[in-house]
Amino acid sequence: MILVYSGWGDVTSALADFPWIFVPFLLCLSLCNYALRFVKWDYYLRHMDIRIPRDQSLIVFLSGLVMVISPGKIGELLKSVFLKQASGVPIARSFPIVIAERLTDLIALVIISFAGIGLLATGDYMILVVAAAILGSFVLAIGNRRFSLFVIGLVEKIPVVEKIGHRLHTAYDSMSALMRPGPLMIATTWSILAWLCECLGFYTVIHLFDGGANPLVAAFMYAFGTIAGVISPGGLGITDGTMIAMMQNAKMMGGAPLSKGVAGAATMLVRMGTLWFAVVVGAVVLMRFQSRFAGADLLLDKEEELEVDDILDGEHEPPAAGPADA
Repeated sequence: MILVYSGWGDVTSALADFPWIFVPFLLCLSLCNYALRFVKWDYYLRHMDIRIPRDQSLIVFLSGLVMVISPGKIGELLKSVFLKQASGVPIARSFPIVIAERLTDLIALVIISFAGIGLLATGDYMILVVAAAILGSFVLAIGNRRFSLFVIGLVEKIPVVEKIGHRLHTAYDSMSALMRPGPLMIATTWSILAWLCECLGFYTVIHLFDGGANPLVAAFMYAFGTIAGVISPGGLGITDGTMIAMMQNAKMMGGAPLSKGVAGAATMLVRMGTLWFAVVVGAVVLMRFQSRFAGADLLLDKEEELEVDDILDGEHEPPAAGPADA
C-alpha cells in the first residue's frame, strides 16, 4: 500500500539516502519497548500470584510477539495457552492479563496523544475522545462488581455461552483485580514509558529525513496512528496511511513536511523497526523453544472436552487463588 501511494521510485530513492547506521539504535528502542512491557507482564503475573521462573515467563512473553499482527493484538491470547503449558494456570484466569496488557497500552497511547494534541490547532481528533470514553467506561464497568455480575448473568443465558458461565466469573475476578486503581496506574506507567521509546524512534526517523516535527507532536503522530489502526491486523493500511498523511501536514511538521515519497519511506522504516521486528523476535523465540509449546492446539481441544464433562458432571474448576498484594 505504501509503495502504491508514495511511488516505488520516490520511496527507494529516499531509502537510499537514509543513514542506515542509525537502524541499530531504532531496533534498540524497540527492544526497550519490549523490555518495559515485559516488566508490566511480570508484574501482572505476580500480582495474580502466578509464579513461574522469570526465564520461562520471558519466553512466553516474547513468543506472543509473533501475534502482534492480529487485530488489536488479540492473538496474543496465545500467551495464556503457553502459560497453561508452563505453569498449569487455568486459561480463564490468565487471559485477562493479556486483555489488561492491551487495555493499558491503549490508555497509554491515548494519554500520549492528548499530551501532544494541545500543540495542534487544526484537525478533528474525535477518535481520541471516543477511545478515551470507551476505555474509561470499560474500567468503570469492571470496577462496579454488581453491574459486571449482572452483565455476566445476562450473557450466561445465551445457549452457546452458558456452558462456560463459571469461567466468566473466574475471568472477571482476575480482570477486576487488575483494574483496581493501584495496579492500573502502575501498569499504565510502564506502558507510557514503553511506548515513548517507539515514539522516540519515530521522531528520530522524521528528523533523519529533515522533517520538522517537535518531540511531543511526533509522539502524538505515532500514538494517534497506532490507535487509528487498532481495528486492523497490526494496523496494516490504516496506521501506515495515517502516519504518511500526518508527515505531509505542514502544521504538524513545524513547517517542514515530508514529501509523499519520503513520508512513505519513513513509515516503512518505522514499521519495519516496530511491527515487523516484533514479529521476527516472536517467531525466533517460538521456533527456538517450539518443543515447549508443542501440543498447544491439543491442549485447547482438551480444555473444551473437560469443560463439557464438568458441566455434565455438575463440577466446576476450583476457585482461583486470590491475587497477591501489589
